[in-house]
This record gives sequence, structure tokens and C-alpha cells, in this order.
Amino acid sequence: MKRIFYITYKIADSVLLIRKSQAFEKWGELCGFILFILSGLIAFVSNNIPYFLLVICFFIQVIDNAPKCLLSISGFLTSGIWYWFVFTVLLIIIFEWFGGGVFSVYLISTITWCFYSLIANNKVSSMVNQIVSAVFAVIVLLKDMILSLVPDEVLNKTFTDEYTMGRGLEAVFNLICTPILITNLIAMTLCLLKGYWIEKYNNNQDTGQKGINVEEEIETIKENNKQLYKRLDELTERVAQLEKKLEGKN
Repeated sequence: MKRIFYITYKIADSVLLIRKSQAFEKWGELCGFILFILSGLIAFVSNNIPYFLLVICFFIQVIDNAPKCLLSISGFLTSGIWYWFVFTVLLIIIFEWFGGGVFSVYLISTITWCFYSLIANNKVSSMVNQIVSAVFAVIVLLKDMILSLVPDEVLNKTFTDEYTMGRGLEAVFNLICTPILITNLIAMTLCLLKGYWIEKYNNNQDTGQKGINVEEEIETIKENNKQLYKRLDELTERVAQLEKKLEGKN
């Protein structure tokens, strides 16, 4: 496991370094735009879609948004999940060409989600997985409540030769939500283990923290607190003076 945590940490660190590089700042978006236009021209002329160029454009876009997707909860839940979904679908399509089944869809989705959770900042991914768990816990409760309110006559109606309406709804829910919950629990466990690895084996350095001077950050926080207390004292003194003036007028 330590090896896996180290590899994912290095991958994320390398992606963030590429994003911060001057070369990518100058040419990254331009190269992605040129490749996208070139892909369109090739598809128009030859009637063949250049998937390889589109994949390169996709990864350029991912690198461009890496700080937001890896270091921000809102970025993780918006752009990050979208990129994860596209990447996962591409892998599923590739495996389908080799005869993959339904199990491969669940397996690939689990692996890619856990990988994304591990390369992101551990605090961010832990929080996101907790949010997802809470959302699906609410969905489970709502499902049970709704089914308990539906009359038995409706639930016991024959839906197919093998399922009643109630059994059919339960089956659909289990096929969609249960794999997501299992994947989420696995990712949360991995994030917990990675947190231990960060503290014990990686000098408390999480994704996106390289180059941060912790002592300097602490001193900055202390200085900001001093200024805040000073402004608070000034405000308190002004309020006291205002109260004295009001008492004098009365």
C-alpha cells in the first residue's frame, strides 16, 4: 500500500508541476486548441475521427484544470467528476472491445474513482467521499420511506414474469446505488490509510503542499490574528466612546 500511495502522490505532484511550468502557461491551451481544430479537419477530410489527438486534447485540458480538480472540494465535485466520468467511459469502451461485461464496468469505475481519490489532496478527497456517502445515505432513507408509503397492491403488481413492482424497484436501486456505495466506502478507507501514510512516511506532505513553509504559514496566521485583535480592540473602544456620548446627550 505504501508503494501505491507514493506513486499516486508523485503522479499528482508531477501533474501540478507541469501545470505550474512556464512552458505550459504559454503553450498549453494553444496546443490543445490547435490539436482540437486539427482533429476536426482530419475527421472532415478523411471521415475518420483521430481519437489519439482527441485523447491528447483531453489530457491537456485535465492538466490545465488540475489545481482546481485536485486541491478544491468544489473543483473535485464539478470539473473533476466530469473528467473522471469521461476517462472512465473511455476505459470501459476499450475493455468492451475485448469482450468486457457488466462486472468490468463496476470494476473499472471503482478503480478509477479510487485512483482519483488518491491523487487528489487527501483532505479534499476524504471530505468529498464523506459528502457522497451522506448523499447516498439520504437517498437510501428516502427510498425506504417512499416504498413504505406505497400501497402493497401497487408493489405486488407483476412487473415481469419474475419480478413484482416492489422487487423491480429494489433491483434497480441495488444495481445503481449499491456499487456506488461500495466504491465510496473503499475510497474512504484508502483515504484514511493514506492519511496515516502522509503523517508517518511522507513528512506530512500532502498533494499540493510541496514547497510550503509551514513555520512561515504559522507566523503569518499569528500576525493576522494580532491585527484582528488590534482592530477588535479599536472597535470596542469606539463603541464605548459612542455609548458615553449617547449617555451625555440623554
